[in-house]
Amino acid sequence: MHSLASYQSDIARAVLDSVQRHDGASYTIEVARGGGARELSAWLGSLLLASHANAGIHLLKIAAGDLGGPLARLGALLSSGEIGDAWSSDDRTARVGRAEARLMHPDELTPALAISPVALIEVTGAQLLPEAFFEQRLLPIARATGATLVLYGQPWTGGSWFETQCLRNRAAQDADGVRRHFRVTWETVAAERADYAAEVARIRERLGGDHPTFATGFELRAVGSSVPLFSAALATPGHFSRAREPRPGTRYVASVAVTRLSLSSGEAFAPSQAVVSIAEQQAGANGTAVARVVEHRWLRTMDAAALGRTLRKLLFGNWGCAAVAARLPSNVDPTSEAALQVAMSPLGFSGVRVTWAKPEALEVSRQALEIHAALPTGRLALYAADGSVERRALAHELHNATLGFRSDGLAEPRLSQGGEGVVDGLLLLSEFLGETVPARALLPLAS
Repeated sequence: MHSLASYQSDIARAVLDSVQRHDGASYTIEVARGGGARELSAWLGSLLLASHANAGIHLLKIAAGDLGGPLARLGALLSSGEIGDAWSSDDRTARVGRAEARLMHPDELTPALAISPVALIEVTGAQLLPEAFFEQRLLPIARATGATLVLYGQPWTGGSWFETQCLRNRAAQDADGVRRHFRVTWETVAAERADYAAEVARIRERLGGDHPTFATGFELRAVGSSVPLFSAALATPGHFSRAREPRPGTRYVASVAVTRLSLSSGEAFAPSQAVVSIAEQQAGANGTAVARVVEHRWLRTMDAAALGRTLRKLLFGNWGCAAVAARLPSNVDPTSEAALQVAMSPLGFSGVRVTWAKPEALEVSRQALEIHAALPTGRLALYAADGSVERRALAHELHNATLGFRSDGLAEPRLSQGGEGVVDGLLLLSEFLGETVPARALLPLAS
């Protein structure tokens, strides 16, 4: 069986001793991304299943998202051990003789499990689960069965139930000397795993040291409820001027944040509106895409079709944009939507790509995290203040925008005062910077 790093072995010994004693101990585990938390969980499962094949043992593994990965890792370790292929699996349950490990989602946990002889319960992504899950569902089962409880998680906003439990465990171990909390930073992992430090350095360079993904995932520090979304843009004014027309030989991309869409005039008439952001797309020093925002436009037209025609002329006729990312309001009328898209069609302009989307929490989270990383690392830059109405509106939203963190691990842009769509336009430009940031700030990386 694959050997563990010393920090994994320390955790494994504590957990296995508790299972052996059947003392119902509870452990909180924080391991830097890529440090092997999932590998450790699979190792514990395979060892306990193999060693209790005759006597029998019941293990419970709880995780959000796809359960195929954890089951595959467990199966791979079982197959590589002494039992070889003498195990089976079905319906998310792995069995070795009379021993079994069952995988389930948090919402599948039921009181009926309290009557089962569960020896070990593991929960991954514990920082994303609400207090009610633990207090009303998990802990009653753990207490009733005397199971050892292992909670894997990372810091998040500082106020999650898991983070509070980490503090409780640390206080208890300070009082009696019995270790209940394990914190494995990236420096600890790097001391035992070749190339890990270099990988962390690459991620820090790409995201910035204060990015929430790096702070929570590698430095294991909470980010609070929110941070300024555009702090880097405010601290570092643009060093290039706004452009009113394209430069020959330059590739341009654009975003279109549609804030209002109407079909035609009438009693309830309201003009169609959109914010356009145009950027030069260049290759950075390390090969990643760099976008320099050189122009902003606020467009107001009589109806959706007129807005589409105006956008078509501006983006494809005047600026020759190679690609456009557009976002529609979530409640847009289908007829208005169709009228806009038909009128804005790049038909006749060779090689142009246009993507349309509506706000979705997961995608907006990815875009916000991407932009938050792109500004301090220089992959996104904004033109210098020029006193224009557009630039003043841009500065207003930059100052008032924050990156909020939700209990489910998603990030969301927030404005303390009303905005006109500038932030949405900048978020859409992330489509041209490459996929470099997980959509969920705490999305586990491969171990």
